Amino acid sequence: MCLGRAFQIKDDIIGTFGERVKTGKSNLTDISEAKRTLLIWYAYNHSDKNGKAAIKRVFSGKRAGKKELLKIRKLISDSGSLNYAKQEIKGLFNKSQTLIKSLKMRKRCRSALIDFSQKILTV
Repeated sequence: MCLGRAFQIKDDIIGTFGERVKTGKSNLTDISEAKRTLLIWYAYNHSDKNGKAAIKRVFSGKRAGKKELLKIRKLISDSGSLNYAKQEIKGLFNKSQTLIKSLKMRKRCRSALIDFSQKILTV
């Protein structure tokens, strides 16, 4: 569960800040699809009245233009949401490592799981 949650947050970061060349999609897609991610939740809860109104407008279901989508991405950055999400990933990753180490499984399988999770969750 911890690894899954951490991976989802990492995926949300990539979906919002990733480069199209690397991801194959626009980094505004998640926002335009009004995906309610940890990034949006944190930005909304740490924005002023105008920021909250902008997020509500984009997430109301109406089609938003590129200018509005870029504004939401800037709100995510300015609110500290990106840093918060990265800290959440680290916390979940650390918790998962403790849990993995306590599992009764072959040492090489445990090592492979730890190595794999480190590679995909490095922020």
